[in-house]
Amino acid sequence: MALVWLIDLITSIRHKSLVLDFNKKENLLAILFAILWMLVLADGIFRGFSKEVSRDLVMKLPLLFIPGYLIRLKVSFNLNEFFFGLLAGVITLVAVISSINYLLHFEEINLLLLQSKHIPVFGGTHHIYFGMYLSVAVWMSAYYVVIRKSGWFWKINLIVQLLCLHLLASRTGLVGFYFSVFLLVVWLFFRIKETKIKSTLILGAVIIPIVAYLIIPSLHNKVKNSIQDFQSVNSGKDLNYKSLAMRIEAWKSAWYVIQRDPFTGTGLRNAESRLQEAYDLRKSELYPENRIGPHNEFLESWLVFGVAGFILITLLFILMGAQFRIQPIVMVITGVLLVSFLLESVLERQLGIIITTIFLLSALQSETPDRLIRKDV
Repeated sequence: MALVWLIDLITSIRHKSLVLDFNKKENLLAILFAILWMLVLADGIFRGFSKEVSRDLVMKLPLLFIPGYLIRLKVSFNLNEFFFGLLAGVITLVAVISSINYLLHFEEINLLLLQSKHIPVFGGTHHIYFGMYLSVAVWMSAYYVVIRKSGWFWKINLIVQLLCLHLLASRTGLVGFYFSVFLLVVWLFFRIKETKIKSTLILGAVIIPIVAYLIIPSLHNKVKNSIQDFQSVNSGKDLNYKSLAMRIEAWKSAWYVIQRDPFTGTGLRNAESRLQEAYDLRKSELYPENRIGPHNEFLESWLVFGVAGFILITLLFILMGAQFRIQPIVMVITGVLLVSFLLESVLERQLGIIITTIFLLSALQSETPDRLIRKDV
């Protein structure tokens, strides 16, 4: 498949059906994605093609080819409603089946949530990544309902996705979603004159999560578990088998490695061994099975590829941030992904690479009506 993509891409450039305009944000974003893949290639060239490098070269191929396809075909929410409708339908279907399974095993799963476990997702999809997909899908459905004025299909999707997002209680997805809600409220606050509407926006942003917390047991238990995790970190109690506490320990260990090799990084071959060594040197109380990877894409890229990796990930979000004022759909999707990048090594799984490339580039190429950009709305 990668070979077919490469041949098609070269042919397109040769016949000038694909011309890169470097003034367009989507082309700059595609270049950043390509450079991220090239960092893996450079690691192999200069440090040896270990099994870790070979695996990443294949796994991260979508960084190289998906952006070119999306730009060439001008894929966007406003021009490709059928494609995104299929994608939204699949996400909604998986969410509904997973939610029904949760309700059928209500007591058992609720107890597991108090032990830092998660609600199983249909098809074996990783729960953190599905939470990301579901959060982004909510905004995609909202785009079609509010901006494109689409019909019942998108309205049903929006309601069901929003309900399932809270019912399935993926912490990363929920935090990302509400961070993007905060960004949107601030964005609208400065573009709406009517005080009543401003008050309604703020009130809605506060009341909805509170009501959801009070009436949805899975969300209530997940929040309770998160509070217990924080208390464990603050009090210095046993951190084992507590997902948030384990993440904080992972961040500290990753930073320990970075401080000792900030410019060139460890390389893919040595990343895991150096991280585990850092746990030992820091005298971490975590059991070996709980000594997880960085779970933060900024730290992961810096640890492996040196400061160049960190700069590239940072530039990715700076580039997207430059579009916030004129493209609210870019803002909310970037908000979800920024939180996800801070809580998970998103680009270390193909699911994360696909959601990042497809949704960021499609959002960038989507139109926003002038009525939403003017400050006198």
